[in-house]
Amino acid sequence: MKILGLDLGTASIGWALIECNDELNGNNLLGLGSRIIQYENKEESDFTAGRGETACAKRTAMRTARKLLDRYQLRRASLRENLIELGMMKDNEKFPSLSPVEVWKLRSDAASSGNKLSLADIARVLLHLNQKRGYKHAKSDLNDSKQTEYVQKVNSRFAEIKELGLTAGQYFYRKLKESEEITAKGNKFYTYRIKNNVLPRVAYTEEFDQIMSSQRGFYPEILTEGNINNLKQAIFFQRPLKSCKHLVSFCEFERKLFKDLNGKEVESGPKVAPRTSPLAQVCKIYESINNIRLYNPRHKEQKNLFDDISDGPRDAKKLGYEYEMNKEERERVFDYLNTNEKLTETKLLSILGLQKSNGFKSDKALGKGIQGNITYCKIAAALEGYDRKDELLRFELKELDTELVDADTGEIIMKVSDEYREEPLYKLWHTLYSISDKKELFHCLKSKFGIDNESVLEKLYAIDLVSPGYSNKSAKFMRKLIPNLRRGYKYSEACTRVNVNHSDSLTKEENNKRILKSRLDILPKGTLRQPIVEKIINQTINLVNAILDEYGEIDEVRVELARELKMSREERTEISNRNNKQERENNKLSERIAEMGIMPSRRRIQKMRMLQETGNKCVYCGKTVTPTQFIEGHGYEIEHIIPRSRLFDDSFSNKVCSCRECNQAKGALTAYDFMKGRSEQDFNSYCDRVENLYKDNKISRTKRNKLMMEAKDIPQDFIERDLRESQYIAKKTREVLREAIRNVHASSGAVTSYFRHVWGYDNILHDINFQKYKDAGQIESVKYESHGQIHHRDRIKNWSKRKDHRHHALDALVIALTRQGYIQRLNTLNASSEEEGGKDNLDKWAAKQPHFSVEEVCKALDNVSVSFKAGKKLTTPGKRSVKKNGKRVCVQTGILVPRGPLTKESVYGEILVYDGKKSIKQALKIIDLVVNPEIRDMLKMRLEQYGGDESKVLKSLKKDPMKVGGKEVSDIGCYRREIVMNYDLSTFNKLKEAESIVDPRIRKIVKDRFKEVGEKDFAKSLVESPLYSDKNVEIKRVRCFTGISAESLACVRHDSDGNPIGYSQTRNNHHVALYRNPDGSIEESIVSFWDCILRKRYGLPIIITNPSDAWDKISCMEDNEDIQRLANGFPPVDSELYMTLRRNEMFVLGMSDDEWHDAVESGNVSEINRHLYRVWKLSSNNYCFKFHTDTTAKIEDGDKEMKQYYNVRSINAFSELYPRKVTVTMLGNLRFN
Repeated sequence: MKILGLDLGTASIGWALIECNDELNGNNLLGLGSRIIQYENKEESDFTAGRGETACAKRTAMRTARKLLDRYQLRRASLRENLIELGMMKDNEKFPSLSPVEVWKLRSDAASSGNKLSLADIARVLLHLNQKRGYKHAKSDLNDSKQTEYVQKVNSRFAEIKELGLTAGQYFYRKLKESEEITAKGNKFYTYRIKNNVLPRVAYTEEFDQIMSSQRGFYPEILTEGNINNLKQAIFFQRPLKSCKHLVSFCEFERKLFKDLNGKEVESGPKVAPRTSPLAQVCKIYESINNIRLYNPRHKEQKNLFDDISDGPRDAKKLGYEYEMNKEERERVFDYLNTNEKLTETKLLSILGLQKSNGFKSDKALGKGIQGNITYCKIAAALEGYDRKDELLRFELKELDTELVDADTGEIIMKVSDEYREEPLYKLWHTLYSISDKKELFHCLKSKFGIDNESVLEKLYAIDLVSPGYSNKSAKFMRKLIPNLRRGYKYSEACTRVNVNHSDSLTKEENNKRILKSRLDILPKGTLRQPIVEKIINQTINLVNAILDEYGEIDEVRVELARELKMSREERTEISNRNNKQERENNKLSERIAEMGIMPSRRRIQKMRMLQETGNKCVYCGKTVTPTQFIEGHGYEIEHIIPRSRLFDDSFSNKVCSCRECNQAKGALTAYDFMKGRSEQDFNSYCDRVENLYKDNKISRTKRNKLMMEAKDIPQDFIERDLRESQYIAKKTREVLREAIRNVHASSGAVTSYFRHVWGYDNILHDINFQKYKDAGQIESVKYESHGQIHHRDRIKNWSKRKDHRHHALDALVIALTRQGYIQRLNTLNASSEEEGGKDNLDKWAAKQPHFSVEEVCKALDNVSVSFKAGKKLTTPGKRSVKKNGKRVCVQTGILVPRGPLTKESVYGEILVYDGKKSIKQALKIIDLVVNPEIRDMLKMRLEQYGGDESKVLKSLKKDPMKVGGKEVSDIGCYRREIVMNYDLSTFNKLKEAESIVDPRIRKIVKDRFKEVGEKDFAKSLVESPLYSDKNVEIKRVRCFTGISAESLACVRHDSDGNPIGYSQTRNNHHVALYRNPDGSIEESIVSFWDCILRKRYGLPIIITNPSDAWDKISCMEDNEDIQRLANGFPPVDSELYMTLRRNEMFVLGMSDDEWHDAVESGNVSEINRHLYRVWKLSSNNYCFKFHTDTTAKIEDGDKEMKQYYNVRSINAFSELYPRKVTVTMLGNLRFN
């Protein structure tokens, strides 16, 4: 039989295929390998730092920003159309330029009674009003409005405006005038910032109404009621949220699979019900009740007196070991849970008439309490004091005869009647659940339920019944299940009675009868909501399909689950005690929070713990914090010590209490680097504060280390992911693999680690790599003790198996060799391993299990060529759909969707800088940059006169020189173009950086400060003593020369006349193409991702294999900015393609022709692997290659001597390495190009 081992990670797959006989002996290693998956083509710094945010979250944020901009532009266009139609402005009219304060004055006047504005000014005011519409409150704000400082400030500003009797425009105009300052030169400027002072949407709608009320009297024929409503709709329209019903899962127990007309398998059936549905709450409660078990340790040896212990007298049941509830007792417990939020063990004993002295204890099913009917409790609390409360809370379930009979028991099968939908509580829940609009909900509650009490209406509106999400069952399935649950059957038994296999488990006979697919089907895009999981599973599917193609049918597959298994008794006890202690502390904190009048939650309890740690102070500035301030968010926040963008760590050890000012100022810095940049006194106080907290056992060692960690010390290893994500991947993969492989089992990382150690595989990769590290001087002598004696041995410095990609293949081999019975065996022996000789016996048993020798594994790993997933597609086809008459209609196809960002986010500007005098010959080449417009026009006329021939122009000037003001022109003043960008002054840390500041006066001020305080203390000095360009104007940001040429940038912004005004750097280079000229020389053509998109957009080949044909195609195209850019990047017309390089492509480097031919002819894969490299980074005349097994994302000591990387700086140097491009297949097989 063939057994496949899979070691799944979120960025890698290790695989190993072995063959053995039915007795699991006679192992034969068929193959193994490592497959590395790259997430996306990003900068190396992003790759090494790890990703705090998923690519999807970042992409969603960017897409949301684009959508918001697009919608704003649509509203603006709609508003302009209305204004033009009303004659308030002309088509394509541009208003005269006004300063911001003048625009706000206009807006203030528009809302003042008696002030008549022209129609054009009213149009301008409305267009300005359209720019910022304010914060629109959502229903979800109700639960957070008392805690969220942001919403509080929004409401408080509005309250202030209402108290003053002003509109938003009048208020902001007043604030601007109050902050007016005058510079030494007499110029006015305003320090008040409107941007951060957000108002609610209602403030702006009221301002609109006030403006219309003030102005409609002057223009009654234009500003009619209908026209005003149209203008208001154009400005404030906000579409309702799209329905997400299509994302709700089908019930796994009721869904049906069928094939559509195209033969595609689709599913249909009822959707899962919301968790807050009264029916789902009843089902959940009965499931919980039937899982409750009470045991009496005192009567452990006592036999029960009745066959059915639930039917005996209660006093008799007290004498038995187990107390099982009868139907009447279960209903009493149900009645309590149905009307209360939680059932504790004490309350359960009270309901059953038992006392603690009886000795009964509950099992894990009861745990720390069973949740009750949260829907009933929330609605009941809202209806408290309302006279029709009992009537509205009625929810009775009637059972219906299905006319079907259970074949085993002969009982009639019952189900819940669908009349439950007509029950008052269900109808009220459905109304609260489905209607989010406040006015609509109030109207419905009044008309359908007769609820007219405003207080009750407000409370009902505040209930959140949506956030809890969905259950895993549909209402249809629950209706079948509940009658059986009512009769005391456990969930699994109830499922069996309605002919459902709840766990999807199969008997051995059923499993052997399963029809298997010959190949696994790829998951369609969007099948899973986590793209990373979908990607790794599809890669696994591709890998398994390749194995099936090459090796034939697989009998069994073992997938490693990233879950700990082996744990000593002391460790288990310690963890249990720690958890119980934490639970007690959390309960106390919960009580304290409740006493403050705040609803306790997990997050708020965490906040209280953080506050206790720091002694009610901000950990950075030491400012005192009250519990209310921190919990409710009044100026204080949870702060990540090491930002999540730099380290994916959302654990408690990476969180502290911080004031908002410190949190915002800290940004993406580590806590240590942030405080180091402040004053010396602040930094020393911070260090003392952290050390004292640690000494007093207020914070853990882990948190102390993070608080004192510099950015350079953040782990730079290979990307790691949350353990739970790995578990999810493994779980989903097992489900998929069952379609083509009969037996699929899960393994554990702890088991793999144990057998890898016992079988002597731990040091295999170390020993394979030892010699080259020794030659590079990267060996150290370590001391260890064995059998009471001190020994020494040589080891690689800072060695970890994770430095070699092949460790995935090694782990997969161990997984394949691990039988399913081994795990149970370890569980059994683990408990006794601490007894005398127990551990040795366990190791001896494990060492005897079938496995390969160390020599065999070393040889197999030597032949492993690490396979890297190719880069993502350049583009994917897209289409645009709209809804017409409720149906989705495709209106555009053939859209090219780039598979990555085209440019970096920073936008650069361009300015003209005086570049001195130039000769006429030089000036002719840059006529547009000539300073004097008269000379510029004269040069253009001469050039046009002689058909653009510069040599003829120069000859003509000798006979007929140009004259300006009667003087002959010889030298011409010219500008040069410079790319500039604004930078925060606080980011400067070198004196030479000040040299790039554009403004000479600002440059001098900054340089003087550098010379005064030195480079080290420059950033600190800005906090203590800010720089000013004028008496009142603080220097915060400066415009700097970047030294970047405009040719290397892409234009991303144009002015209204189509002239470029904004540039961005293109993203990573897509590929480098090398072309051989007729004279034999090699010429480089480096092509960015941006340029590749342009080539595809214009129908040109992405990689130009035939330059002559490409030039023929582009010469026939209409000339524009894009075509000029593309032509500039084309290779010479008479050249031919020699070689291309792309990131993660594989090359054999450093093998002479003879060595190469010998290795290929003899099939010496291990020798080729010693010279196998992947393309790591690419730039012009700088090609970086990494050894194929190397996992590190940086250059380490000794790497150059070990030839772990090559940094090639010229084409000649590249040629000297005898480069040969090879292909490494998914299974690690070498294919020679």
